[in-house]
Amino acid sequence: MTCSVECDAAIREPAGAVAVRFPDGLPAFESHRDFELVADADIPLFYWLRSASEGEPVTLVTVDPFVVAPGYVADIREPDALSLEIGDPSDALLLAIVNFSGYPESVFVNLSGPILMNARTWRARQVVLENASDYGFRHSVSMNAEGAA
Repeated sequence: MTCSVECDAAIREPAGAVAVRFPDGLPAFESHRDFELVADADIPLFYWLRSASEGEPVTLVTVDPFVVAPGYVADIREPDALSLEIGDPSDALLLAIVNFSGYPESVFVNLSGPILMNARTWRARQVVLENASDYGFRHSVSMNAEGAA
């Protein structure tokens, strides 16, 4: 399945947050399965993925990969789509995890291993794309006062 749709409109609900379930947890955070996805009101480019599970809090900053990497194409492996009951590409939403280790000059975005979500059920998992070699785990994004440049 190839996914090339932007996710911004589907995430921004009136309540401002969406409950997202990772049945298998996230790599390195397997015990955290329930998260809340919140659009950043100050920087619309970013979304906060905050753990709602008990234990040590986990918060990840994510971004729509189609916004920071024009021409981005995500070839999703069939088992990953099936595990989330995604039968149609329009049900798939993707977010990339942001790494701020180069801030303020740049930030890095994981385009090879995005978070795949089912927009109907809000079940999710981090996946490795079929075409992961086309992208990097540390795609550099330059920053300016408004966000990514």
